Amino acid sequence: MQLIKQQISFFVPSVFYGNLQNVLKYFMEKSGSILDAQPIILPLPEGAPVEIPKFIMRSKDNTKDLQFKVNRIDMALVKPYEVGVSESERKTFEDNAIAWILPFAKEFRVLIDRVGVAIQRALIPEGSTTPSEFISQKYCKQDFLDQPFRHAKCFEIHCLKKYNYLGHDINSWVRIQTLDILPSMQKVVGVLNDLNHLPQKTSLTEEGIKSFIKGTNDESLQILKFYQL
Repeated sequence: MQLIKQQISFFVPSVFYGNLQNVLKYFMEKSGSILDAQPIILPLPEGAPVEIPKFIMRSKDNTKDLQFKVNRIDMALVKPYEVGVSESERKTFEDNAIAWILPFAKEFRVLIDRVGVAIQRALIPEGSTTPSEFISQKYCKQDFLDQPFRHAKCFEIHCLKKYNYLGHDINSWVRIQTLDILPSMQKVVGVLNDLNHLPQKTSLTEEGIKSFIKGTNDESLQILKFYQL
């Protein structure tokens, strides 16, 4: 199974109204030659949805990006299936997220009360089995394979659990689905793990944030064992 994308999201409990130019300057200095493409600044009107980023920074090869929103910061690392994200690339990405965001929160007096890590993996079934057949045959009874799931072109299952992890309550999403990968649009089995904190009464500590980010890959792999993947 190939790791093709990882995203780390830092959530803030209140809307950020700081100086945007100072924020952009901070991240340009921190990212150095990593996010080396020209930043995209979006001139948003007052009252624009908080989900729209204020600015986007990317690498010239489009494998890394940072999106700054008024209520969260998203960092992503993505690679084509044929290449995949290596273990060293994944660890460096996590180190950069910690090294860039935690000092930012301290310098700009921003509280972080939730962190989310989404890990996207993919696999191509052996032989002539299609991704939809792989998923349905693995998790469904024969009666349902005969009818109504026969000849399904796309198939997916979702599972949400809530439990305590490293001292905090979290959501743990698993989504196994037929996925089209770019640029070939080849269909694969996509396996998404999304681990994220439930809203906290207080902000997370730096050590708590580091431990969560560093631990999610192992937690994700442990979860996938239950799915026999």
